[in-house]
Amino acid sequence: MTRDLGIDPGSILVITFTKAAAVEMEERFHKLGGNGQVNFGTFHAVFFKILKYAYNYNASNIIREDESYDLLLQIVREKVLEIGDENELVSNIKSEISFVKSERADLSAYYSKNCPEETFREIYKEYNGKLEKSRLIDFDDMLVYT
Repeated sequence: MTRDLGIDPGSILVITFTKAAAVEMEERFHKLGGNGQVNFGTFHAVFFKILKYAYNYNASNIIREDESYDLLLQIVREKVLEIGDENELVSNIKSEISFVKSERADLSAYYSKNCPEETFREIYKEYNGKLEKSRLIDFDDMLVYT
């Protein structure tokens, strides 16, 4: 049973973490008799749509995961670090960068678990600087910029 509460369906946003969940919710909505232009999507899809309209971003502005990894690998190799497992270090640093961005942590107060703090800060700043210079964003930037 549905009720008309006088709300424009186009002003309703249903947001979730996964695409599968968004699709399932939209299907349930329509099966229950919902109509109108209710917007369903994931956080990343909705936030990217906002960035698209606000900053004229398109899919080519999103750095692919492999490109992001390669960029970090290049930056890490330029630092003088004792590296046991290079892939593990880069993956861990990538996770730390993601954490700092998504939690909006104060970089000056963040202590890296994988390398000296000052080195991590340099890597973080260089990574973001190269993204910015290339007009690229990663998935965490989509959330932070929005």
